Amino acid sequence: GGEEAVRHYQVILGELFSVLQIEKQKAHIVDNVCAAVCRMIRARSESVPLTQVLPVIIERLPLKEDFAENETVYGCLIDLLQQKNPQVVEELPSLLAVFSKIQSNPTQFEIDPGLARSEER
Repeated sequence: GGEEAVRHYQVILGELFSVLQIEKQKAHIVDNVCAAVCRMIRARSESVPLTQVLPVIIERLPLKEDFAENETVYGCLIDLLQQKNPQVVEELPSLLAVFSKIQSNPTQFEIDPGLARSEER
């Protein structure tokens, strides 16, 4: 972890995103990749090319199987929104579509209603 991991972020992101390129990838694997990238963003957002990364992640939402990753993924996106991060603000229409799907059937996506609370993480 730490600084050593940050030096390898680009390689790690490349490998994670190559997993997403596999046609008909298993849903839980896609969910895990999204969560791994969101952990990287939360740890060092300045070291992640958000302009390229966010559209790929958002395109794969809502999570389909590994709902344990909801807090990581949606918490990361909410954090970026609260920080008024320009890249996530640019993706707002796509995010609203995702949140609309979740809101229309929250039990299907197992979302913790307290997730969107604005509290320090």
